[in-house]
Amino acid sequence: MTKVLQLPIDIICSLFDQLRDDAQSLATCSLVCKTWEPASRSVLFRCLSINEFKVSYAAFDNFLSAAAHLADYIVDLRLVGRLGLELFGSSPSAVYCSTLDVSLLARIVAKLPALRRLHLINLAYEEILGPLPRPRQAQARLPSLDSLVFQNVPPISHEDSTLPELLSVIALFSSIGHLALIDTRASRDPQPRIETPQLAGARCRDPCHWPNCALQQVARSVGRLYTRHVRMCRNYRGLPAPLPALKQALSLYLPFAPTPSATSGTSCTSPNARTSRR
Repeated sequence: MTKVLQLPIDIICSLFDQLRDDAQSLATCSLVCKTWEPASRSVLFRCLSINEFKVSYAAFDNFLSAAAHLADYIVDLRLVGRLGLELFGSSPSAVYCSTLDVSLLARIVAKLPALRRLHLINLAYEEILGPLPRPRQAQARLPSLDSLVFQNVPPISHEDSTLPELLSVIALFSSIGHLALIDTRASRDPQPRIETPQLAGARCRDPCHWPNCALQQVARSVGRLYTRHVRMCRNYRGLPAPLPALKQALSLYLPFAPTPSATSGTSCTSPNARTSRR
């Protein structure tokens, strides 16, 4: 029987960290001996990217159910949807081929106790059809995240736009350190920057274009949202009439007052808002 060289665990972890971009070598190391298994798997499964073009999200959920011992290692998760282009006249337009059910995402998140960063790319979202699952520990609170990133969310005018469900995704977590909405596609539409504490560079659709019903749905969907500090940087000519509907659910800071009517509404804080984690 071959005797495996016994090395201090910190040296083993350092060696595996150097192999973090070589999944095949890490997988081989995890099979060498039981001593190497936890350290190698912690690097091998720390960051996962699930592309729906290759693996469905439902299949990934089933994998987590069958391999709970591996789910404990996942810290950084990226769910990537399929995005295509279609020509409308002479202008290309994005077509979202992947739709993520928020209840399915909730089941996935509930099985990842170590998850700290979640990156959702090229996805539209479906409404919640049933009760949300609870975390694995019966008495556990809602999970928290260090970072949640939405990349290339369908615009409000898009037929797949699901703004209330987007906020329902955020409401799956008790707190979020960094929240970003990023649009990496070329667009002619003006898109104001939105910042959360400790985060710059987030982008989202102009809320002046949101219909009244959408704003009311947003206000209802963030009822369980504790990370409620959002900064919108843009020189508006005036605030949209339905914007006060958000005051009951959000701490919304609007650092612009181009008109006297907007000056009184530059800062609004809900009475039950909690301070987001810094």
